[in-house]
Amino acid sequence: MEKSITIHCNKLYVGDPCYVLKGKEYDSICAGDSMAAVEDLGISHRVPGGDGTIGDETGRCYDIESGQIAVVSGNKADLELPKNASFWAKVFYDSMTIIDVDTGVAEVTMIEEDGSLTIYVSDGNSRIFDASFDI
Repeated sequence: MEKSITIHCNKLYVGDPCYVLKGKEYDSICAGDSMAAVEDLGISHRVPGGDGTIGDETGRCYDIESGQIAVVSGNKADLELPKNASFWAKVFYDSMTIIDVDTGVAEVTMIEEDGSLTIYVSDGNSRIFDASFDI
């Protein structure tokens, strides 16, 4: 299965959408069977096992609480650290995967096949992020 979307933004977040989205935006990106895409918001994929950590082929780790990994528009996501954040919240925010999109337009593709998930992000000029996971 493969899905692609366009997201107009200057930053993207890669990780569990429950950490950065609330309300109808969270509900819309989490809809669907295993993969959901909402134009100009993001794309998500369910990961087996629910809670825990999932690592990509480069060694980056992503905390998973809602059982999903997503690529989400930084314009719609809450990417700011609260002023009264706890030590652990600061550790989490420091470890978030944020991608700069210099052109303001990101093309995001998720491909699920043969027990793996691959995410590609390009800015129209070049690939700016990719990750592969065993799922």
